[in-house]
Amino acid sequence: RHIDELRALTPAWRELLARSAQNEHTLTPLWLTTWWDVFGPGRQLCTLALHDGSRLVGLAPLLRRRFRPHPQLPASWRVELLASGEDEADELCSPYLGLVAERGNEQAVAEATVAALTHGELGSWDEICLTQLSLADPVLAPLVNALRRRRVFPTVRRARSSAYVDLPASFDDYLARLSGSRRYFVRRTLRDFGKWAGPGWRLRVVTDPTELESAQETLYALHEERWQADGESGVFRSDRFRGFHEHIMRAMLATPDGPDGRLELSLLERGDGTPLAALYNIVHAGSVFFHQAGRRVDTPKKVRLGIASHLVAIQRAIEQGMRHYDFLAARHRYKQQLATDVRTQLTLSAVSPAWSAQLLDLTRKSLIFAGRRWRSWRQA
Repeated sequence: RHIDELRALTPAWRELLARSAQNEHTLTPLWLTTWWDVFGPGRQLCTLALHDGSRLVGLAPLLRRRFRPHPQLPASWRVELLASGEDEADELCSPYLGLVAERGNEQAVAEATVAALTHGELGSWDEICLTQLSLADPVLAPLVNALRRRRVFPTVRRARSSAYVDLPASFDDYLARLSGSRRYFVRRTLRDFGKWAGPGWRLRVVTDPTELESAQETLYALHEERWQADGESGVFRSDRFRGFHEHIMRAMLATPDGPDGRLELSLLERGDGTPLAALYNIVHAGSVFFHQAGRRVDTPKKVRLGIASHLVAIQRAIEQGMRHYDFLAARHRYKQQLATDVRTQLTLSAVSPAWSAQLLDLTRKSLIFAGRRWRSWRQA
């Protein structure tokens, strides 16, 4: 119920992640407890720690919060995962969330979580909404089946896809996996960038904590410049979004070999040190995860600074022996051009079997249907 109780589990929690199939940086103690520090106010922590004897075998990082399902309806209780459910202006879109279970104990963890939920151990609730679940998560199917056996009938829908590169032994091997047109696109992008940037350009990774603040400001400025070119605002304008990631960056840079991830904040620079682009990546469990970027926009049309910075980062990841370079979202065309595969993410939602929750859900659906009919009539 209290964040200090959750923090006390940190050593066992990290060991559990290492024994699980869902060892993601967004499920680490650093990511989830930092998220609670920033976004927890107004929410109630109700995380389950599941033990077999003295060994932690499962963690269900859950919370409850008041949620208004429709403007004309009263607020209800919703159960969500930590690192989800932020307001749109602050939204982190933390990928690959879910329950953490020791390999071989996925069924037991799912059953115990659903039993606690339906027996009221987490408090009263009207609906569940678990977002950014991985399709490959071995806890997902047992969780769905356990809910159904207790007369909670979840809906599972596809939410988004994440594009990633399955990194081979060399950059030439990576190019060989691409189609001819994509391979030409990559080579041309690097050639055009190198010709424009001139000799001596480099990708400089920030390793000195005294340089972090300056590098962050460069990232923010280039990020805002890129989005203003499209008439929009960048995500770092949100104080909560920015505060969360600044804490993550400081913590990871202070412990570069820490078990919760390593910061890879890098600047693509000309030979004279002029910053051209910035990448904010996190390295965890042999994979590189791309979170945010920025770039100058006053470049010739054929110079693709953002794509070039990713390609240089992919080369670096291959040289370091990384397994994956994950773009975390596949909606941009360039990610589809550079990626070799995708990971599907899902949303699981369900209504409590309690009659009050069922009535509230039926009323919500009726109001939505009536609203659609009214708009259709007005347009006709």
